Amino acid sequence: MVTGSYGMAATQPFDAPAGALLVAGYAGSGGDIPVASGITWTLRKESVNKRAKLWTAPVPTAKPGLQVTLTGSNPIGGFKVWLVTGHEPGTYVGRSGANTSTTNNATVTGYAATRLGSLGFCVANEHNTTGSATARPSSTDVAEGYTMAEIFSGAGNGLFVRKAAAAAAAEQAVTFNLDAPGTAAANWEWAALEILGPADAEPPSTPPNLRVVEVTGTSLTVGWDPSTDNLGVSGYGVWLDGAKVAGP
Repeated sequence: MVTGSYGMAATQPFDAPAGALLVAGYAGSGGDIPVASGITWTLRKESVNKRAKLWTAPVPTAKPGLQVTLTGSNPIGGFKVWLVTGHEPGTYVGRSGANTSTTNNATVTGYAATRLGSLGFCVANEHNTTGSATARPSSTDVAEGYTMAEIFSGAGNGLFVRKAAAAAAAEQAVTFNLDAPGTAAANWEWAALEILGPADAEPPSTPPNLRVVEVTGTSLTVGWDPSTDNLGVSGYGVWLDGAKVAGP
């Protein structure tokens, strides 16, 4: 994550392998589009007043020493680029969301996951409370934050968040924690984006040790040992005479 004042913000040079995906986030005012040699960016989501923005860009060929610069109308804020590998090579963008919150320590729902294994990213701008170099916004997720006091003057904060773990199941509510400095009422604007992992082409194993656990006059309880899968098992279903009677 880098922070900048008027005019421009730029990352440190980094190596981007061929086939990787760049996810760029900006939290602040101004700023129009990231620029990097040989890279094409697409704006995927922004908040209502455009204080939180997320872009993606595929890396067509290896880019050693790549530097990404945010250009546009006087960016004042923070800028971050995530390097993602192992994503869906085709349609890699899933669902997204954006909203506002006045809760200081807010846990917001970004979207419902498209499928198991997707990755979650969120950018948030908070332009009410005042922090410092030692009192930045934070999160219970994996995050980096900055305060306007560090780069300019006045109130305001930015936060860049990603989920530590991939989504455990399709339609799982993906939430992000945004905690402003102090305890005063906040003014969050946030945008969230889902990046899809590769489609799961490998079915899970058949659950072993299927057994009858209990029998009553009106019911039958069955059990089994867990299946194994390369990505994970989100649930089990039970069918009776071809009709599903239990499960997600």
